[in-house]
Amino acid sequence: EMDRLVNRFADVLDALRREQDEVRRVHKKLQESAIRDSLTGLYNRRYLQEMAPGLLAQVVRDGRYLTAILLDLDYFKRINDRYGHLAGDAVLVHFATLLKHNSRSTDHVFRLGGEEFLILNLADRPQGSVVLANKLREAVDGQPLRYQGQDIPVSVSAGVSCCFGDQGEGSLSRLLSEADKALYEAKSAGRNTVVVHASCRQAESNMRQHQLKLVSSAPDNTL
Repeated sequence: EMDRLVNRFADVLDALRREQDEVRRVHKKLQESAIRDSLTGLYNRRYLQEMAPGLLAQVVRDGRYLTAILLDLDYFKRINDRYGHLAGDAVLVHFATLLKHNSRSTDHVFRLGGEEFLILNLADRPQGSVVLANKLREAVDGQPLRYQGQDIPVSVSAGVSCCFGDQGEGSLSRLLSEADKALYEAKSAGRNTVVVHASCRQAESNMRQHQLKLVSSAPDNTL
């Protein structure tokens, strides 16, 4: 009788553990879905607001660059009007897939809403983000989406902004505003192009000044 009770108790414990594991799995899935765009699977604006302060703090603390690549699909409304909203959704998923395949492991990739996307990257140099923006533009331009027997031409415009060191004390909104200004210039220039905001030149200047300060404050060990 005792063995039977022990075995039954063990079965109950196993069932409780399985239930707890399932609750944790569902909770984790719900947490993940709250920060993901339901259509593309990319991070959403909510997660951007949650994690950006930490990145900006690292910029100040570690003396690193934070770059923003703001991307907007060109003439997306025309795609919806001509091919239908399901085709428009397919274009968004197609572009999100290109972003995932071409972005770096250190990139944080977001869909902000509509046809607007964002890549944030914390790095030692900003040039990599400029190269990535151009790489993405070329990849999109050279790869139309095949949808229900039709080739849908797609292109993207991008604006790149940067901050370094003390610039990181500014808000995320400033970084995105500067990227948006560069994006506006890209669209005004005919679209399907990348424009780098002046903040990136300023960030590089700040970095050089930071390095000079480090050199000048280093102890002289030549004596």
